[in-house]
Amino acid sequence: TLRVYADPAQGVSLTVAAPEAFGFLDAGVGQIQIDGSQLAVGRGQAISLVGGEITLTSGARLQAGDGHINLIGVSSGGEVALPPDSIRNTTTRANISLTDSEIDVNNLSRSETVGRILMQGDRITARNGSHLQARNKSRIDAVGNSVDLQANVIELTGSEITATVTGDGTGGSVRLQAADRVDVYNCMLYTRSYTA
Repeated sequence: TLRVYADPAQGVSLTVAAPEAFGFLDAGVGQIQIDGSQLAVGRGQAISLVGGEITLTSGARLQAGDGHINLIGVSSGGEVALPPDSIRNTTTRANISLTDSEIDVNNLSRSETVGRILMQGDRITARNGSHLQARNKSRIDAVGNSVDLQANVIELTGSEITATVTGDGTGGSVRLQAADRVDVYNCMLYTRSYTA
């Protein structure tokens, strides 16, 4: 026990121990649910949802212009580091589900920023008109935004994943990386360039 005295007349104790001694790592990992709500951040900022099962439903929308959107489903204690260009995840993964929801990153006329949608989970599902879109509208030679899904199982039904360019820059990429399988039913997955 380390003793700290803010007031010499009264003793105050400060206990130092590992985080688990205070119960921070004992409880289960909480779920994140966004039901019909919209979350948006300013240009160049990020939205990162890191928690137990992540569910977006009923027209939920996440938007980060010139920024990043990270959804990381975890089912155990551990560490998730979110530097701008890569994710370091030491946890066991949990499911991520989108139903009739939208995730949007785009860069606008003079932007040089590369945006990204990154989802990491055990099972990632998108259904019923869900839309993941990464748009490059820059009028300068900016690199396109990307959509990157990483899971054991990816299931896409009646949804759309796009990485498009309408300006002078380059198009982005759509990457589906599954350890087990990718199931795609009645979906649109594309990268496309349009003449401005």
